[in-house]
Amino acid sequence: MRLLLPVIALPALLFLPSVSSAKVLITRGDTFSHLGEIAAKKRTPELPANITSIGFKYAYFGIFWLDLWRYDGEYCIYHDKEYVPISKAVAAEMMGVPESSLQEPIWYTFPPGALILGGLLAIGAVAVVLKQIRKQKVMAIVGDPRYQKALDVFREQVALNEAAKQQAVAPVEEGMPEPEPVNPETLPDPWEAAINSLTSSGIERPEAEENFGKVLGYAMNQANEAAAAEAAANK
Repeated sequence: MRLLLPVIALPALLFLPSVSSAKVLITRGDTFSHLGEIAAKKRTPELPANITSIGFKYAYFGIFWLDLWRYDGEYCIYHDKEYVPISKAVAAEMMGVPESSLQEPIWYTFPPGALILGGLLAIGAVAVVLKQIRKQKVMAIVGDPRYQKALDVFREQVALNEAAKQQAVAPVEEGMPEPEPVNPETLPDPWEAAINSLTSSGIERPEAEENFGKVLGYAMNQANEAAAAEAAANK
């Protein structure tokens, strides 16, 4: 896992706002995880008196003090920043404990930054999957002939209403009677016309309203994308 962390750490920069305009603080170095003290009966005359601790020394790399990668771990005896590498077996013997009781620190294997980044990536992956599922559901509704007919009814009624409004304000030719004023409130509602089309085909109104809203939203997005593509092509 630690070998993969440098690879997955790169996308973390994508989560940082305005990386190009903000200074990214890189943190790296060596540190120690304290495991215990050297047992008194295990001390030898050759061992300096100030060295009393046994630990796990490792290097780390992170961003904004959040470790993304920890590596080069080894058991040691140490004091401040001075240390002498030792084996796991020697560390256990000097502490007077079974070797099986010594384990690498959990945060060495699972750095906090990597866990957070992994969680963000997992959330992103779930969001992508859910979005794809929702899209598939919408596409299934869009492909339903009943909703295609309702969409046609909606478009036709919008066109009829617009034509009626334009006719009401168009200049009157000489000798022709004045057109009756058009009250927008009396014009058929395109939404209601579409929903009535669906309910007449056996779909309950709540379901018809919810699903047709998705179909209409999809159709509007498609129209906007087509208009944007055409505008870009004409530049």
